[in-house]
Amino acid sequence: MKENVVILGAGIAGLSAGYRLSEASIPLTIIEKESIIGGMSSCFKYKDYTLDYGPHKIFTRMDDIMEKIRNLIGKDLLTVPKKSRIRLSGKYYNFPVGVKELLTGMPFTGLSCGMGYMLAAMKAMIIKSNDDSYEEYIINRFGKGTFNLVFKPYAEKIWGHPGELSASLAKSRVAIPSIAELVIRMVSGNSNKPAISADVFYYPKNGVIEISEKLAEKIEAKNKSILNKTVPVQIDTQSNMVTVRNETGQTSVKYSSIISTIPIDELINLLKPKAPDTVILASKSLKHRNLVLIYMVIKQPRLFEDSFIFYPEEKYIFNRLSEQKGFSEFMISGNKTVLCVEITCAENDEKWNASDEVLFKKAIEGLKDVEIIGPDTEIEEYFVKRLTNAYPVYAINYQQNLEVILDFLDSLGNIYVVGRQGIFNYCGMADAMDMGFTAAEQIISEGNGFAWKDRRKKFENYVTVD
Repeated sequence: MKENVVILGAGIAGLSAGYRLSEASIPLTIIEKESIIGGMSSCFKYKDYTLDYGPHKIFTRMDDIMEKIRNLIGKDLLTVPKKSRIRLSGKYYNFPVGVKELLTGMPFTGLSCGMGYMLAAMKAMIIKSNDDSYEEYIINRFGKGTFNLVFKPYAEKIWGHPGELSASLAKSRVAIPSIAELVIRMVSGNSNKPAISADVFYYPKNGVIEISEKLAEKIEAKNKSILNKTVPVQIDTQSNMVTVRNETGQTSVKYSSIISTIPIDELINLLKPKAPDTVILASKSLKHRNLVLIYMVIKQPRLFEDSFIFYPEEKYIFNRLSEQKGFSEFMISGNKTVLCVEITCAENDEKWNASDEVLFKKAIEGLKDVEIIGPDTEIEEYFVKRLTNAYPVYAINYQQNLEVILDFLDSLGNIYVVGRQGIFNYCGMADAMDMGFTAAEQIISEGNGFAWKDRRKKFENYVTVD
């Protein structure tokens, strides 16, 4: 009989691990610092509205994960037609942008992008290109014109300078490997290759939190084991005890294994004995970007038909817009809509430190310029949410530093890290679920001859499909 497994964090990765462990009747304790579950894949109530912490969509190439989601949500799982646009040089284009659209909408720019691609393709036939950075990876496959028009400004807005970002970011976030592959698919109509853009996505009728709630229901049915408003303060790896603190004080929980989804640098700082200095230094080197979400309640049914609209240009403070009604109309009551304005920030930069009022005014200026709101648009009210550690920054050397940390954790033998923040992986909800299930399976089967290091390699190969 396996002893208690402690899971740090009741986000979707931690809950997925708990769900699978509960199926195997393994005792567990889930430690969650917030009063609610779901982590970033959660919802909150505001007056009569239920809102995501930023928009979430469900789409995955992993059939087994999709089947689990369908079984959990049942008839409440909506199939939503996906429509996205991007604004470039004063015009809106369908996203992902088609070659024909660029040539029609921006003949000179479109031709320049095409010429840039041909030069990159010819160069690739002669010289083996260096793919160390996000910038090099994109230019080598799409050319400088496309890079400068689309990829560079958006990367700068979300993650930082593309020349300082790892190529692995491009590999995971850009589903199509090159313009050549895109054209071949368009001409041949080859449907056997993995999808690069989904025509639909899936979403729970009452909000993305439904997935976490269903997972938690299954866990609680077997284990009354989710401790909210509780934080870990120390992990003693010699006595296998986690010290936690909540409103009633401190206590210790015995563990046989730990599955951690909390930020990996926070996990390292909890360890006793202290981790080696090289590991602590490596953990401090891993950086995140924060997210500011401005929610605007608008007195009209909808502002646009899109699921998402992207704004890579620097002159706009926001990088993406969405409406909750674009995912589920059941979450917004009355003849109103709620616009979500996303602003990505570096830690303690000017945008992060700005007041809500200043950010709102700058957002309104941009929204008027891009013609999302007009003189007759009535904004009833607005409010702001701020999320830390929203996006891992894949700096050039992040993989080496991450490997130092993971090798050390592997040496402890019973601590597994999963999830976006837990293993510093820019993954989506379905990917996080897969990570949680995989970690649980490793514990249940005691590896079955697979080292955790080998089993988690698949986490490096998740690809986002827009």
